[in-house]
Amino acid sequence: MTTAYGVRDGKGRWTTTFTGAWGADNDNPIEFWPSLQLQYRYQASDKSSVMIGFASGLRTDKASELEGLRHNYRQINAAYQANW
Repeated sequence: MTTAYGVRDGKGRWTTTFTGAWGADNDNPIEFWPSLQLQYRYQASDKSSVMIGFASGLRTDKASELEGLRHNYRQINAAYQANW
């Protein structure tokens, strides 16, 4: 399940994305892992753009999945794209 909302500001664009995932196995009931991401992309020209994003949420990693442990996480992304 993903819901996104975006707003343009001149050559820039803010995007907020909420993602939710469900999971289950034989030992655990259904779990829900939410994630929220805020991203800003600036289109400097037709040939280049810069993006920075921040994500926060809950996840279960494979190492501790059997114990059903959930962890908070924070992630920062940045990217530069050039086309020619």
